[in-house]
Amino acid sequence: MGQLPPYLFKPAQICHLTRMTTIALDKAQEQLAGLVKRALEGEEIVIEGPDASAVKLAPVAKAAAKSLSPGRSHRGRGALRNQLVVGPEFFEPLSEEECGVADGPGPA
Repeated sequence: MGQLPPYLFKPAQICHLTRMTTIALDKAQEQLAGLVKRALEGEEIVIEGPDASAVKLAPVAKAAAKSLSPGRSHRGRGALRNQLVVGPEFFEPLSEEECGVADGPGPA
């Protein structure tokens, strides 16, 4: 892991303490890919905003991947397979009462 060239930053913009780096937001935007790589290697990266707010860039554990059978996804066609049941009465013709025919014609 290499050190950043000292001429890129003013002393107030970056400070190295053991395995922690504090960097100004505008410089972090320019160096984001490198900072992410260093954070993944275990270095603690703190990004400071112009109003003295700060955030820490740190790796997170990978989300557990759910195993799906081939051709299946969490959304889309087949997502609710075997979870919804449609009975045979769904396909039967509606009665006159259910159609509203007994009440007369519908709204004009």
